[in-house]
Amino acid sequence: MKKLVLLAVLLASEPIWIHADIIYFKDGMKTNCQEKAWEENGEIKCEYEGVILSYRKADVLRIVKERTAEPATKKTASQKAIDKSRKKALTRLKTPSTSGGLVFYNPRRSHKYWSSATSKHDTFNEAISELAKQYDRSPQWVQTHMGETNNLNEIHQNLSNHKLKESSQDGQD
Repeated sequence: MKKLVLLAVLLASEPIWIHADIIYFKDGMKTNCQEKAWEENGEIKCEYEGVILSYRKADVLRIVKERTAEPATKKTASQKAIDKSRKKALTRLKTPSTSGGLVFYNPRRSHKYWSSATSKHDTFNEAISELAKQYDRSPQWVQTHMGETNNLNEIHQNLSNHKLKESSQDGQD
């Protein structure tokens, strides 16, 4: 819990990307590029942590160019440490852990949303509805308790933990 509070404070304290372009997808998702986004050979490219990500142009709704000037002041050692910890936290949130490796959302798949290895969906709402059925809860409950991860194993772990916690609290009443 302390880590989540610290992460929230760090993320809210200042913008993460000063020169970030944002790619908006037709299915409602978005990607924040660390640097720039551009079109090349019928694909949309995005520069992120020194890696070039490629997306099908057909999946992209629009690109919003965000260009703001860097602050004129040099960063102090503590500001650099905060930036480093923020970057680590974001990497943990965005990068699926190597245990399991399945991701909930991947814009490159034909069925972009998965609720399990065998349950694949075209829309976010379909995937959330399927998870709601699996956990015998409402879609709103699933969205509230799935966590800020794209790793499908972690999503299921979060939902199981919350359901178990609620069940144990119901038994105490």
